[in-house]
Amino acid sequence: IGCGLRGWENVPGAAGALRRAGAQLIVMDCMGYTLQHKREVVAAAGLPTILAGTAVARVARELLS
Repeated sequence: IGCGLRGWENVPGAAGALRRAGAQLIVMDCMGYTLQHKREVVAAAGLPTILAGTAVARVARELLS
């Protein structure tokens, strides 16, 4: 789910639509999404969800350890 959607209110609906279309994973690819946004997407879709900011932080942690 990218930043191209107009307004946060469309994101949970988009998450549900992705599930109905057969998605098995959701990647929230905008750095502005928060953990609360992720929780709402997981609640709406019931799918594993990757948050861009968290993914970048984990990769950076691995590179620096």
